[in-house]
Amino acid sequence: MTRWLLLAFALGACDQVLGLEEVDPVALKVTGTFRYRTVVNNSAFEPMQVEEILPVDAFELVALVGNSETPVDYRADGSFSFPIDTPGEPYRIRYTAGAVVTEWQHTAREIAIGLLTAGRHDARPLVPTNVNVSSYVPKTVGQPLHLSSTGIYTQTSTGMAGPTVSFDWRLASPAAGAFSGLLDASKNDRIYAYEQESATEGAPFAYSRIRALTASSITQAQGTSAMLSAPAVVAPNLCVRATHNGAAEKTRMEVTHPRNYLSGKDTGSWLVYSTPAPDWVGLSGGIYTGFSPYAGARELDITPILHDPYLGSTIVVSAQAGLTFLTQQPGTGASKELQNITRVYAKAERGTPAACTPAVAQVDATVGLPGAFKLDGENLNFDNEEIALDLSRPPTLSWQVLAEGPIDFTAVAVYEVLAINNATEVVPRWSALAVGTSAQIEPAVLEVDHTYILAVVPQVGRPNATTGDFMTLEFPLQNSTIWTYSFIVRAPN
Repeated sequence: MTRWLLLAFALGACDQVLGLEEVDPVALKVTGTFRYRTVVNNSAFEPMQVEEILPVDAFELVALVGNSETPVDYRADGSFSFPIDTPGEPYRIRYTAGAVVTEWQHTAREIAIGLLTAGRHDARPLVPTNVNVSSYVPKTVGQPLHLSSTGIYTQTSTGMAGPTVSFDWRLASPAAGAFSGLLDASKNDRIYAYEQESATEGAPFAYSRIRALTASSITQAQGTSAMLSAPAVVAPNLCVRATHNGAAEKTRMEVTHPRNYLSGKDTGSWLVYSTPAPDWVGLSGGIYTGFSPYAGARELDITPILHDPYLGSTIVVSAQAGLTFLTQQPGTGASKELQNITRVYAKAERGTPAACTPAVAQVDATVGLPGAFKLDGENLNFDNEEIALDLSRPPTLSWQVLAEGPIDFTAVAVYEVLAINNATEVVPRWSALAVGTSAQIEPAVLEVDHTYILAVVPQVGRPNATTGDFMTLEFPLQNSTIWTYSFIVRAPN
């Protein structure tokens, strides 16, 4: 017994003599929490925040450390953990539930992740059922009827201008961050049918707003049709003020990413969203009440007059500036238009048409702009460049920040460039959220001799993401989509 104890003490002393450091076992384990956040209607049809812990069998959570998958110990309280080999080692966490796949990349020992959505997760799946509106006679001939809903958050142009509209609910478009489903009056879902009109009050260009509206609670079922009354004229009840530095942002993108941009195809737009709970789920569930697209990115100072029917919502103003360029798959007869584009979202104070608020929502772009992209150390300098990649491991995309500005995290997306019907198309294959100035690309989505292009999207609005907290939100939100040049994957020599 004494001999074994002496040997143990001796080995312990050798660690110090040889310069070996004892590794804290806690440093070799990543711990985290996974939450499902959403918003639904209460009995007054106002937004109600909900946070849920998903059961273990509702999804798959996988950690990828180095070149291998690592089992994740997900527990009933929403916490999880998994081992790593060395302290601070990069890892990837992948969430999969049906067709929904989300990936986070980090090095933090503690991480908070989850889904920010809008709408009831217990919604019944879509089946054939119609929404009908009779006697719809718009002021402007040909103006289609629009539908929106809360509880299950959607917004759709029916494309039908009356006098009778019968719309298949399976074609309803979910709002951002929302999912489709059947409406249920007993769950406080609400549907709106409305007519839009063009207005110019308080803005340099025409914009769309609600002119006439009807609202109802309905319960949908297979083979049934819900009858809504014709929209009635409503008075504007909202005025907001916002500014946007679109022209300056256009110049900033041109300087940092010089391409052969199409003359006369720089674009801009502003939207006023009615959002159910922006500090809880971000833009999820947002439904626009005012919209103005225009040619040419420019400076704005606007005070649009609108109608907002959505009870208890928060107003968010969005503006964007974009530059258009072409990419083309060799051998095709038509190229594909893509845009480098910056979008900003700022909360706005409510004013009335009689007394518009003096508070200005500054929808100004300041997000850092990435560039000088390298894939496994090879520069991406021109379209259709051939890059040899070892697909037995994740290739690394790296970049520099060419235009200084805040960046909380960066989304990276892989698109395959395809020839379809003699035209160039880009098809999404994979995406992930990462911090810092690099991201690992999932090798399974890349194939030798295929062509790809990457979208790199720096974002502002999750101030603690760099330390592992992806759940805390802070407005204004910003993102800038910057495309790399396309490349062809080749096998290494």
